Amino acid sequence: MVFSQVVQQVQPVVGQFRWDGFLVLFHFLMDLVVKNQIVEWIGKKKKGTRYPSECRH
Repeated sequence: MVFSQVVQQVQPVVGQFRWDGFLVLFHFLMDLVVKNQIVEWIGKKKKGTRYPSECRH
């Protein structure tokens, strides 16, 4: 889904809440997503370094 479409759908809902509270929640969720992606990326990188010697056999 395109980010602008998400914003258009979210804006009417946000009007019912305090904008500050929404931004805090949004940044919190973004942090979680980014941290999860970094953890997965590090995990893939570690796995990638383990196998080259095994692949040569």
